[in-house]
Amino acid sequence: MSTLYVDTITEKTAGNGVQIADLVPAAGSVVQVVQTQFNTKSTTTSASWSTLYSGSITPTLASSKVLAVVSFSGSHPNSYSGIVRVLRDTTPIGGGIGGTNYEANVWFNIRSATDYNISTYSASYLDSPATTSAITYNVQWYADGGAAFYANRTIQDAGGYPYDSPASSTITLMEIAQ
Repeated sequence: MSTLYVDTITEKTAGNGVQIADLVPAAGSVVQVVQTQFNTKSTTTSASWSTLYSGSITPTLASSKVLAVVSFSGSHPNSYSGIVRVLRDTTPIGGGIGGTNYEANVWFNIRSATDYNISTYSASYLDSPATTSAITYNVQWYADGGAAFYANRTIQDAGGYPYDSPASSTITLMEIAQ
């Protein structure tokens, strides 16, 4: 086995960066995974966006992509909708394209069939943040029509019954080498 001792390594061509082949992750490999679990039972009646939970990741390579996988558990009265979206810092990402009279970047549009119904929704988006600075992905929600929108609980939330059990929501962030 050989040992190499150096004080400084300088790149040959400016802007290319020094790369050691065995230390550079192969394209498509997962470099790191960060998960945030949100277990709090929450309610909003606001028709304005607010952050419910978030997760942060600091990519090791500027060329990496971040796969954001979001699960949301919630319920909302059937006559209205509860809306969920995801932001990279302050920029909405992924979701639907929107259009006239429609909100853009909606990940989930939630309506419940009964007072004891809670559903868990999951979606993912492959983001290209192009940075090695810390990034926060914010899961936001609002209640359409001002009707109460619930996270991690049923509308009734009476407790004591298996069908009325609370749930949890998560955001999983995976750095993917390119």
